[in-house]
Amino acid sequence: MAVLDLSSDSTECTMTSCFNFTKCSVAEGLRVYFYGFDSAFSSSHPALNLFHTRNIYITSDPSEACLFVIDTSTLVDFNNNKNINARLLNQSTKYNDGTNYLLINSEAKNENVDKFLQFTTARTILAQSNFVKTKFRPGYDIVIPKMSKTKTEDTLKRMKPIMPNERIFLFSFLGFFSGKLHNHGRFNVYDVVKYFNNIQSKLGNNIYIKTSCKYFNSDTIHDEFLLCMNESERMEVLTRSTFSLILPSINISHKSTEIIQFRITEALKFGAIPVIFGDDLVLPFSEIFDWGNAAIIIPVSLIQDIHIILKKYTVNKIMSMQHAGKLLYQAFSDYTYIP
Repeated sequence: MAVLDLSSDSTECTMTSCFNFTKCSVAEGLRVYFYGFDSAFSSSHPALNLFHTRNIYITSDPSEACLFVIDTSTLVDFNNNKNINARLLNQSTKYNDGTNYLLINSEAKNENVDKFLQFTTARTILAQSNFVKTKFRPGYDIVIPKMSKTKTEDTLKRMKPIMPNERIFLFSFLGFFSGKLHNHGRFNVYDVVKYFNNIQSKLGNNIYIKTSCKYFNSDTIHDEFLLCMNESERMEVLTRSTFSLILPSINISHKSTEIIQFRITEALKFGAIPVIFGDDLVLPFSEIFDWGNAAIIIPVSLIQDIHIILKKYTVNKIMSMQHAGKLLYQAFSDYTYIP
């Protein structure tokens, strides 16, 4: 049984150094306590509500718990609260330094702001879609996927399986950059847009590129390509695309953003293989999922060669990756169910 190292630096937490396993007996069951249990627990995320009502490991007695879970949507004015630590301490007398606590930011705002950036993390495990490099602790914090709010099962039932040779676009990209095109960090935005324009002229109807389109309004995101059009319009493109290009934020401090995660799950949902530029990004549940089977992860420096690289993938390999992607998306749906 692991012993808690009280001298451990919380900025470098691992499950060995910062998690106390003494109350986590496999024989007795790994009990989970949700704050708000005694007062009609209600999260803004349906998956948490479902987990809370159906999971056999839930306990109403905090003294039995191995893990304590707080969802930020149950904290009043979380987004406006400057002292999250104080609010958590009010929520729980056991909070202390956050040992064995999981704090989930389940609220989706279509932004790339790390809500926990000003939060004194201590030993709390953080789970969200947005993470900056200085805040994310590999193997400890959890990147969660960003899912659509449409009914996944209904959408998938209406769709027929699409074979690779039925997908008319080799790859597609839909995104609008609201910042200055000459901004650069991970990559030079101007060079990427110029490449997209050139390759569109060269390959014509074999690819689908849009960098000037209707997009979700945002006054805060100026370092990342915004989502274009609505979901049904994007579905029309993705179901006809073999690959979907996913560009990261140019801000090198961003390890994950909601927009990146949404693009990934939407590509998987509609059978397009995600081509993720940025081998320093953190993907959802990467501790348990082998992303190499369902996605192509490639350095940003190779973006101008991507049309050559993707043409080398065989039909069998493409079908194998699409199948793996479908299984991955179904697993996401189980973890983050939205009715």
